[in-house]
Amino acid sequence: MSRRNKAAMIREVILGAPPYRPPQRKVVQAHNVRRHAARAIAERLGSPMPEAILSCDRDPDTAGAMLLHVNSGGNAIECENALRSAGYRVEPGDPPPGEYGVRLRILPGGEAR
Repeated sequence: MSRRNKAAMIREVILGAPPYRPPQRKVVQAHNVRRHAARAIAERLGSPMPEAILSCDRDPDTAGAMLLHVNSGGNAIECENALRSAGYRVEPGDPPPGEYGVRLRILPGGEAR
């Protein structure tokens, strides 16, 4: 048993404190981003439009981030507002090469790029 684990165990037993756990890196989940985006687009248009979300993939350049690609600027604005309200940080993504639509980079709230 490591020295840190012993110290954590002693602290837990004697002081009643919770055990030491190293900080976890926050990661944006694709299903959460899709859910918020789909709801925002449905509220904007008045009915569900699953084809408005062109893709939602892991960002290869930014750890823990997602790239959301939607079909129009109006939908991108609504998705950005919904995701910010949900606590995410939203930045403009690089334009999709040779494709239409708008791409947004979604990061965990408060995390700098």
